Formats: sequence, structure tokens, C-alpha cells
Amino acid sequence: FKAVLFALVHPDFRSSILKLPSADSIPERIQNDPKLFPFFKDHLGAADCSHVPVHPPS
Repeated sequence: FKAVLFALVHPDFRSSILKLPSADSIPERIQNDPKLFPFFKDHLGAADCSHVPVHPPS
């Protein structure tokens, strides 16, 4: 477990593979809606039950 965790937080892996969503990913409809935008203005990404399967080598 520790080896996988350290690999995931290693700067080389993090900078080349993992990308944080940009603020541009807010749909235009939400950006232009004064009622909805305050809830999404500082978002980092959707919580849509996406999972990335990770398996250590055998």
C-alpha cells in the first residue's frame, strides 16, 4: 500500500499523469446563471462517482 501511495504522490507521476480540472470546466449555462454560479465558482471537479481502478503489479 505504501509503495503505491508514494508512487501516486511522487512529483514526476503527479505532474505527468494527474491533471486537476481547470475552472474552464464549468458549463457556460452555470457560469451565466447568478443563482447557480455561487455554488460552483470554486469547484475542483464533479463528484460523479468516477473511480480510477489502480492495481499494484503482481
